[in-house]
Amino acid sequence: MFFRVVFSISIFLLFSSLSFADECTNLSDYSCFQQNVNAVCKSKTNPWNTYSTLWAIDVDFPEYDPDSVQKTYQKLLDHARPDQKAKIQSELSPDILSFSPNAPIIEFARKIYQSNMNAAFACAIASDRADQLKKLDSLIGKTIPSSEIQNQLKKEQQKYDNIKKSINNCDQNAEGSGVSTTQKLAGTTMAEYCTYSHYVDYIDANIKQNYTNSTNVDQKILGIKQWPYATSESVLQDMTSRQNSLQNEIARAENTLPKALMAYREMQRTYSVHILLVMITDDYLTLRSNLDLYLSNISQLFEKAHNAQDANQR
Repeated sequence: MFFRVVFSISIFLLFSSLSFADECTNLSDYSCFQQNVNAVCKSKTNPWNTYSTLWAIDVDFPEYDPDSVQKTYQKLLDHARPDQKAKIQSELSPDILSFSPNAPIIEFARKIYQSNMNAAFACAIASDRADQLKKLDSLIGKTIPSSEIQNQLKKEQQKYDNIKKSINNCDQNAEGSGVSTTQKLAGTTMAEYCTYSHYVDYIDANIKQNYTNSTNVDQKILGIKQWPYATSESVLQDMTSRQNSLQNEIARAENTLPKALMAYREMQRTYSVHILLVMITDDYLTLRSNLDLYLSNISQLFEKAHNAQDANQR
């Protein structure tokens, strides 16, 4: 089933440039972007929408204007985990963005996409591992009640439960859904990729159709008063650079998603084996340490017994 979903995703990625019947064609309009997301990315006819979602996306892509960007930036920080917040503030600071070869809005969109994808995968990993540990704990409890191994499993499970709680809206429909975490992850991430690809089209259309307005927005995002490109040649170069950046960005996202899903699948399949091997290693090290102690005592006992029976009475 998982491979069928990934295959469907790959087919969609190959033909993602095709138009759908309900798609809006005024790509520079934000409402058109929203309409296309609803018509294509959230359509029930797509294979990734067959399953319940893993995680409700917290941060939507903003309209291409300074106020909307600022509000979304604040929301991105509010929903970020403590270990990620400082990184986001650093990467999206005006000082860093001003030195980036890409337009600020492109870097901003990439960070939203990365944050949403990171949260989805983190949610999937935490949910799946907590579930596997719970099942393993139950299995061991039936054969070895009150085992030290169970205590270790419970501590590990609690760690992943805490990670789930730190991710807003993580796997709210996990219980009784009858759908694997892997299938929900595939559906959630594919819908987000689809949304991102339409947002890239929205940015691209704004740059092409109203370059002046797009540069004005970037000026306000960066907090500068004068755009550095003054001649027609420099403007053309900047437009070409922006469009190339957008094409490279969507190509990168397209190539990464199927690989990430397959890597997650392999990690999920081997995690239980990994836990068991860790336990076996721990038991072996404990046994080796105890054997060293026991054998040393036995050796001393035999030596003392031999000495006690020695005619020389040493």
